Amino acid sequence: MRRAVQQDEKGRRYYQLDENLKRNSMAYLPGPISCTTTISIDMTEAESFRKTLEKEREVRLSVTSLIIKAAANVLVDFPILCGSWESMDRIRCPNPEEIDMIGPVQVGDTISFFFIEKANQKTLVEISKEMESQANDMKSGRRAEWPQESVLNPSFCISNVGTIGPIEQGSGPVAWFSTSILGVGAILEKPAVREGQIMIRKIMNVSLAWDHRAMMANTPIEFLTQLKRNLEEPFTYLT
Repeated sequence: MRRAVQQDEKGRRYYQLDENLKRNSMAYLPGPISCTTTISIDMTEAESFRKTLEKEREVRLSVTSLIIKAAANVLVDFPILCGSWESMDRIRCPNPEEIDMIGPVQVGDTISFFFIEKANQKTLVEISKEMESQANDMKSGRRAEWPQESVLNPSFCISNVGTIGPIEQGSGPVAWFSTSILGVGAILEKPAVREGQIMIRKIMNVSLAWDHRAMMANTPIEFLTQLKRNLEEPFTYLT
């Protein structure tokens, strides 16, 4: 969905649903029409890229930071996926140039959240350092202090269940107030066909749950296609 984001008198960005989507919204209130679209991503090059950058920059780079950076860069074109419902025909969206990312993190038997502000404007190293700092805070029991106005802005949620165990696919339902959530599976070695040959590659499945009231299928499909490209060609799209 590449319609121009509109602005209200307070400078807030939003999408106004067209008549077809508005009818969907009215017919299925109060809950979302939750759909899920899944794609497989070959992370072999991404893993090589991550290790190369770790050696060059002498830093630790997590897989989650790669996904955050790749997704944030794509979401500049699809801010509706970060949206939150304001009314049955209007969705609040972020400034397309300022994509915030959020997601759950399990620490023992408790749940906390990471929050990366304006992730599309940050380097991969900056994102990874923020993630590591927030993870250390969570483990020590310290509460992260984020600017309240930023946390209240529409953001994109990533749930990386693959960090917990060898789960191939997983995504929670779309919350009543949001338009999507991305579920990330584990990176597993699998046979794959490349140039007519069967070889072992590192494959990761990602599932985007999205609210059909807010968008048609082309939006999540285009987003996932570009996310796949960014992660499979990291030396081109993540540097």
